[in-house]
Amino acid sequence: MGYDAIVIGAGPAGTTASRLLAEWGHRVALVHRPKARPVNVAESLPPSVRTAFHLAGIQEQVDGAGFARSAGNAAWWGTAEPRVETYPPPRWGYHVRRADFDRLLCDLAVARGVCLLESAPPASAPFVLDCSGRTGVLARRGFRRTSGYPRTMAIGAVWRKPGGLPYAGLTLVEAFSGGWAWSVPVDEDRRYVSVMIDARRAADYRAQLATTEAFRKMLDGAVIEGNIRACDATPYTCSRFAGSGILVVGDAASFLDPLSSFGVKKAITSAWMAAVAVHTALKDGSRAPLAIAYFEERERQAYEDARRHTARYCGQVAETLPHPFWSRRASSEPGFYAPAGLTAQLELLRTAAEIRLRRSEQIGVEKRPAVEGNEVVERPKLVAPQLPPGLEFVNGVEISRLLELSERHTQLPDLWRAYNSGNEEVDLPNFLGALCLLLAKDVLTLR
Repeated sequence: MGYDAIVIGAGPAGTTASRLLAEWGHRVALVHRPKARPVNVAESLPPSVRTAFHLAGIQEQVDGAGFARSAGNAAWWGTAEPRVETYPPPRWGYHVRRADFDRLLCDLAVARGVCLLESAPPASAPFVLDCSGRTGVLARRGFRRTSGYPRTMAIGAVWRKPGGLPYAGLTLVEAFSGGWAWSVPVDEDRRYVSVMIDARRAADYRAQLATTEAFRKMLDGAVIEGNIRACDATPYTCSRFAGSGILVVGDAASFLDPLSSFGVKKAITSAWMAAVAVHTALKDGSRAPLAIAYFEERERQAYEDARRHTARYCGQVAETLPHPFWSRRASSEPGFYAPAGLTAQLELLRTAAEIRLRRSEQIGVEKRPAVEGNEVVERPKLVAPQLPPGLEFVNGVEISRLLELSERHTQLPDLWRAYNSGNEEVDLPNFLGALCLLLAKDVLTLR
């Protein structure tokens, strides 16, 4: 039997892309070689991942799987006291064991008719999706490039303390002079704890934790359970994300610094977009170039947004912890994304009793690619000459959608809710960042 698409890798990206294509009527093979000893790493998924779950149509199944809910974060980010953020109901995140989470998504794909294989089928297919993560089975054949980011090593283990560990239900992050530490609960008595450090300084794991303050106190009296594992955690990207019937998807396409905690969300969103692009191309070959080009642009934008966020976070720590680890990662923002006046615009929005936004008279309408249902189409979108050509998103916010809504609301919370009601949900800080940028660039004015 021939296939319409072959998907390599059964992580979140591969299982999501293959399942969606099967649901939309295509014959799909998912190639997966199970590891002899799967590593059961814990992972924290923020509330924004629920948007990706809704896109992929798996929210109900994930909620029914019984994963622990994440109540929020506590961060010692260049400060002695933690900044605690708890998620207000009905928003919550998840603490998952990746082996269990990946197995759930794989079972859902097989239930939808995806053919699970341990080796590539003998016949080719019009499209092959590389969802093999860092391995990059096809990505390493002329797609992937180094990002120029300093090499980073992640070292982690499970810690157990009878009687329980503090900060139940919270994801913990602490910056220290030579890196940062991260932890999520496994259960009441155990936590997964990792450190991110320069690969060239990969010293003893316990010695790294001893240089922290909050984590060292938290782990006093706790013991390591099982093995300590280390892996490369250096970000990377691709010079191109598609070519000759190949799409590079999820972590195979680019790896975001784990500081963002958006890895799973990015993988599922990338898989959804890849599935939409392939479905469009298989349904209407005349739209294939449009669909594939749009997928590439979305992938490139996702990586660049994450890179800027990471540089900003590292810059915050570099101000209080003068260490090469932070200064090498705190590269300055490109001028377009850090114009003068952003702080002033934010203050105006914060203090205004109401907002009355007006679009620039230079804003025009052009046909641009967009997703409607599960296909890529061309539709009229608002564009501004003050913005770089082809810019679709800032901080994950769709510019044309924000411009469409900008003059309809006089209260900022109403504008934010209206945007999220029809789009991928974005957090308020990212939404405000995009809005302030449009104000600073005179795309919008505040009356």
